[in-house]
Amino acid sequence: MKSEYKWLVILAAAMFALCALPGCSKKSAPVDSSHAKRSGEDTGFTLESVDDHIHLLQTEENTKYGLAVLYYGEVYHWENGTHTNLIEYLTIKDLQHGTEIRYSPIDPSSLDDPHGYFSGVWSPDKELLALPLGRWEGFGIMRSSEVTKRIAKGRFNDTIRVKVKDEFGGTCLWHEFSGWKSPTSFDFTAGLDTGIPFSYSVPDHRLTVREKLNDNFVGVNSKGKIPIAH
Repeated sequence: MKSEYKWLVILAAAMFALCALPGCSKKSAPVDSSHAKRSGEDTGFTLESVDDHIHLLQTEENTKYGLAVLYYGEVYHWENGTHTNLIEYLTIKDLQHGTEIRYSPIDPSSLDDPHGYFSGVWSPDKELLALPLGRWEGFGIMRSSEVTKRIAKGRFNDTIRVKVKDEFGGTCLWHEFSGWKSPTSFDFTAGLDTGIPFSYSVPDHRLTVREKLNDNFVGVNSKGKIPIAH
């Protein structure tokens, strides 16, 4: 990661940490880098040290299929005693043979913030895997039984994202994974400022919004545009 961008990410991490404090609401929109400063703005968090090399930070195993998702990145330590893990990339490991394949999202640069990559990627029954394609590109879904043959080629069983309809500008939205709600469906938010909550059911490719929404938005999966159910 380039040094200048690292400082922007550090500032973003501090801002996310502040938003976790009582009385502050978290937004799903990205930090506006044109207004970010490497120093001068008092966030209340002072960087103490940077674990400035890439190493394994977290592992999520799927023992049912002998697979694991490995998270590699750096750790930022704050003087208040907290730390932020910044994930650089993921690999999929075959636990039986010990081989690892690096995962290549569509837009990896957009995932370089504390919430770009997410945990809880395996479905509760371990039959499905959800991974980020990019903050604007949404998510890719694979059947766990097919992961090893699909991951190297980046061929998902399905994908899902939300955008503004073409006739209203076609704007892509900032996505954030919320978690699996059942073995076959997961929640996420998408928006430009405040994240709108959605649910996606994988077997029937059904996209549902969980609050009132106008008709300016449309879902896009691997088959094309899909309606949003209320």
